[in-house]
Amino acid sequence: MPFSNDYESYVDLFTYTFKEPAFDRMEIGFRILVILFKSISEDFMLFWFFMVVISLALKYYVLKSFNTNNYILVLLFLLYGISLLALHEGTQIRAALAIAFGFTGFRCKNPIYAFVFLSLSVLFHYSAFLFLILYICGYYVKSYKFMWLILVISLATILPMLLNQYLSLLIDFNPLFDLYLENSDNTKVNKYSFTLIFAMLFFIVNFFVGRRLSRYSFLDKDIFNKYNLFSFLYLTSAILLSVLSFSPVLSIRLYELLSLSPFVIIACLYTKLVDYIILQHSDVKLLMLRKILLLILVLMSIHRYIAYYFVNPIINFNIQL
Repeated sequence: MPFSNDYESYVDLFTYTFKEPAFDRMEIGFRILVILFKSISEDFMLFWFFMVVISLALKYYVLKSFNTNNYILVLLFLLYGISLLALHEGTQIRAALAIAFGFTGFRCKNPIYAFVFLSLSVLFHYSAFLFLILYICGYYVKSYKFMWLILVISLATILPMLLNQYLSLLIDFNPLFDLYLENSDNTKVNKYSFTLIFAMLFFIVNFFVGRRLSRYSFLDKDIFNKYNLFSFLYLTSAILLSVLSFSPVLSIRLYELLSLSPFVIIACLYTKLVDYIILQHSDVKLLMLRKILLLILVLMSIHRYIAYYFVNPIINFNIQL
């Protein structure tokens, strides 16, 4: 069967547990899950399958919860399957669980439930602490307004300087930050990479989608507010990808942490409500913009598929007997 590049590391963590030095560096949620599962079974593959099921079930709930058109849901699952599935569920299983819990929290209408799920995400990946900050900011930021766009870009410009100054605090909070920076020393930044180009294209088109959709926010404030929140998440990921270029590994890690957001944005835009808005108000611009946005997501997913399976494979299909 295929194995991810991190497979052996997770096997060691699961098999040796407390005897493995790296186990103590893992997040407390992951450690508790390993210990509890090992009290039931020593089968690592069953453990991995269990985590994958939890992750995919929560992500399915998030995408399905918007009453999205069925054919778009099928397409989104297909695109996820050829792109992020290998990266998250196939390799970064802790991040996969953190993203699943975090985005479930973002989707929750009840703030208490949202806080519970967002807190769970931090227990599986310390970087997910960013989710808590973004959840609070998401109530105030209107990502479709030029004023907020300028403010976010301004903050993003200052962010690298602040990170350089207080980097030791981040390393104390999560020792893996130091590893990300060390790995970045041998990594060159490609400012014209397809990843960055697609990220910025999606961000720009979605900005105008948001401005167009804001005219009809009175029809269903819940869907519009959630669309605005997930758009803010994507705006943040695109900005971080660009401004943290001094540490390519760190910028990619944080970008990937929010990489489910474009899928949720598309799910929001292809609901029966948005179909009704386009039909009732003959909004051809909104119709075309959301089609362009979907096309960009398709291209992003195909690019990831080529990168993850052919250019720089993260899944090893060699079978060792």
